[in-house]
Amino acid sequence: VHDLDADGISSGVIAFHAIKAVTGKEPLVVTQPYKAIELLPKTIALLKRKKVNKIVVLDFALDQKFEAIRNAEAVAERILVIDHHKDYGFMASEKTSMIKPQFISEIEPSRYPTSKLAFDLFSRHVNLEKFSWVACVGLMGDNQFTQWKDFVSSSACAGGWSANNSPSSKSKWRRRPWKRTRARCESCWRSGRKRTA
Repeated sequence: VHDLDADGISSGVIAFHAIKAVTGKEPLVVTQPYKAIELLPKTIALLKRKKVNKIVVLDFALDQKFEAIRNAEAVAERILVIDHHKDYGFMASEKTSMIKPQFISEIEPSRYPTSKLAFDLFSRHVNLEKFSWVACVGLMGDNQFTQWKDFVSSSACAGGWSANNSPSSKSKWRRRPWKRTRARCESCWRSGRKRTA
């Protein structure tokens, strides 16, 4: 279950591919009809009907309303919440685990969008490099290009894209006509990273 903005949708895509890679099965993706900080009754009914016993909630502060967590726990055996919003003091329960940037990083939570957090967490278990561009969409949707410009540049390079040499966020991205003999763009060459696409 993911939020409806660019960061929420991007984190949903990343989680989908990570879970599919780990389990070999396509997980059910639930998009609620409007923004909410809880699982809506319609969503809970769907999860019951589909007999879903594990839920990953992305980019909304389910801990903002403790009753929302109890309602979700009534449906699922395990819940993982990955979110970059304020910590509302939820103490992990037997069924629910929560990961927020402030628990694992010094970076201000509002500057660590859920799409990047999900990418970083799931990348510890499965290779998601080909989906790094999806995390970039979430980063830009939450206005965090400047915080993560090296990651965005690296992701763009891996996909064969390049910005003009301006360091500003207003640089224009263009597809590079790569030749098979050219294995790296300039920024990858500087970092020692090979181009993967």
